[in-house]
Parts: sequence; structure tokens; C-alpha cells
Amino acid sequence: MMHGPEKSDPAIVAMKPANKAEGPSAARPAGETHVAESAEPRVGTKGNADARNTRRTQGRERVSQALARVRKAANVSLWRQSPEVGAVCGKAARTDLCGGREIKLASLPLQRRDFIALVGAVLWPVAAQAQQPDKKWRIGYLTTRNYPNDLSESFLGGLGALGYVEGKNLIVKGRAGEGNNERLPALATALIDKGVDIIVTEGTPATKAAMQSTTTVPIVFGTAQDPVEKGIVASLARPGGNVTGNALIADHAKPLQILKEAAPGLSRIAFIYDPATRPGVYGEASLRALKENARTLGITVQPISLRSADEIDQAFAALAAETNGLLIENSALNLLLRERICQFAVARRLPAVGTFSEFAHAGCFLSYGEDLKDLYRRAASYVDKILKGAKPSDLPVNQATTFALLVNLKTAKALGLEVPPSLLAGAAEVIE
Repeated sequence: MMHGPEKSDPAIVAMKPANKAEGPSAARPAGETHVAESAEPRVGTKGNADARNTRRTQGRERVSQALARVRKAANVSLWRQSPEVGAVCGKAARTDLCGGREIKLASLPLQRRDFIALVGAVLWPVAAQAQQPDKKWRIGYLTTRNYPNDLSESFLGGLGALGYVEGKNLIVKGRAGEGNNERLPALATALIDKGVDIIVTEGTPATKAAMQSTTTVPIVFGTAQDPVEKGIVASLARPGGNVTGNALIADHAKPLQILKEAAPGLSRIAFIYDPATRPGVYGEASLRALKENARTLGITVQPISLRSADEIDQAFAALAAETNGLLIENSALNLLLRERICQFAVARRLPAVGTFSEFAHAGCFLSYGEDLKDLYRRAASYVDKILKGAKPSDLPVNQATTFALLVNLKTAKALGLEVPPSLLAGAAEVIE
């Protein structure tokens, strides 16, 4: 058992009178605030001891006053009812008598519920202040396209639903390549230099650029195709490192199959893609797989690379004369140029299919793929989790489970195509 005023139960300290060493304070009227009298500092051990005694006295007074305020404000009593006759007293009860006899009530241990209420009453104002910091999270947004755009707005809408408001607890730094992937590394470095807490990216080129700029700042890719094969994450279930996000379908087999069903005469298509989304060995393998799959449908594929917005006319000029269809890769650059691409397709009377609904809305014949805006809204939930302490390496890469077919009937009529009823019946949206 511990004795002495320094080790006593706080409840006991609050009620015990000042000891004799404290002199006149023992006789001070109730309610009068004690202020330690100043003394001339003395050299040596005795002077230090006097200072320590003064601090102890002030500490006891503060504890007593705090407990008195808690009792009054929270209506929490430190007193318990006396045990009935025959009750067994705990070892912690320092009593004169027990089992219905007179006891020192304040020395009995508090019930757990009373203790929690007491601590809560004392600490709640402090905790409330700690949970309302002036912290403004700084988020970097990196895209090949422009900023702001439809996807960044969806992302910010998702953050807004989670309680993040620009200017209040959120600062967003958007950086855009404006159709030029080569600008992305410098833009990513600039975001890191701005001290962002996290970077959100659109597509593979932006994600790779962010990864080159930092291995510590968390990165959430709104969309990227084949993130494992491209070395963006270690696996979908356990991404590892500082990166996670949403994966897109990588092969374009299903969109090509749907295009063939809608235009049975299809024999040669141009595949417009961004080499930055299909780097190195991975890119070569994915193009081979696409060609082999098209061959089973009786279609020949001509890959047409599109590296920047400035090359779009050059890409159109590269199409073979016998081309009678267009397959559009799900790259951020193609998304930026979707209206130009779809207008060109209609002008050349080429049935075209893209993997984003935005292509059908821009005038292309078909689109089949994920809902991009929904994916970027979902990316906001990962940002929220990371800002609250989660590690990107522990957040599995999301994969879309639903895909939507859109048919643009206006374009179909312009191309002279009759859309099979089965396609119309399965379409999530028919644009007329």
C-alpha cells in the first residue's frame, strides 16, 4: 500500500485538510482561492525543498477545485452507499469498520461506469478541441487532360459527401498535362514540392509520373488499366508501397465483339491508343493479344499510336484506306480528344466503339465499359481512409463489377446501320 499525500487517491486528496506544513492555508475560509505566497529564493537544498512544497500545495488545490467543478457540472458523485450487513469489503477499501459498520466511503473504488463518466466530464472539452483542428488537407490532382474536368468534379463530389469542403478543411492543387504526357513528371514533382498530403491521378501516365516523384506520399489512381502488369501495384489484393486505386478492364475484346455484332461487315479496324498507357514489354504483349482476339472475329487490327493532342491529325492520316471500323483505347488522352475522334469517325463513316460512356455521348456509335464518374467518386473514399490513417498498401485495388453498353442511334442512322434488337435491349442507354 502506498502512503503519503503524493500517492493518495485523488478523491481523498480532494477532501483532506491542508497539512500543518502549509501554515495559514489550513484556516483559510471555504471558497477562497489559495495563492502561494512568494518567498525570497534561498540558495541550497532547503530553498529547493520549499519550492517543491509550494508546487505540491498548488497542485493539490487545483485537483480539489477541478473535482469540485466536475461534481457540480456532471452531477457525478464520488460517494457510494454503505455495504449491507455481511457484505465483504474489497482489499482496496481502507475502513475503520465494515459490513454495515461505519466506513470511509470515499476510499471505496469507483464503479467502472462512474469512472468513465467522471473522466469523460473532465476530458470531453479537451477532446472536442483536439478533434476540431484547423488542419487543411492538401490534395494534389494530376491528369493528362485539363483541370478541372468531369472526373475531378466527381471526385470532389465524393469528398464533399464525406465532409471535405474546399477552403474549409481542404485545399486541392490541380495540375494538367493538357494533352501532353511529357509534362506530367515535372507537374508531379511540383505537387510534391507544394507539400501535398496525397496525390490523385487519372490514368497510367499520370500515375507513373507521380510514382517517379515520390515513394512516401500516398497515391490513389482514379483509374488505370492492368496496374499489376504495369508494375503500379504488387497485387490487387495487397498493393504494397504507397499506391492503390481503381483498375480498368485492360483488354478490348468485349467492345470489339459488340462492334462486330452491330456491324457484321467489319473486317479491318484501327486501334487508337496511347503508348504511355502500354509501356515496354507489357504494351507489346497486349497488342499481340488484341490482334489474336480480333483474328477470331475475322478482323485485322491496325494499331495507331497517339502520344499527344498535337498528333491527332497525324494519327487520322495514318489510317489505311480500307479501314472500316474504329476501336478507341481507354486512355486519358483519348478521353480528352473524344469529340475530335468521334467527329472524324462519323465523317469517315466508320462505326466506332470506345470503352467509356463519354465516347457515345460525344458522337461515337457505341461505348462499353465502366462508369468513370462512379469510379472517381469511389476514389474519394480511399482518400478519406488514407487521411484518417490507413496505408495505401493495405487497401485492395477496386475493380468494377458492372459495365454499361450505350448506343448512339443518331450516329447509327448517319452511318446507315441497323442496330440489332438484342443490343438495344441490353443497352443501359440509347441516345437518340
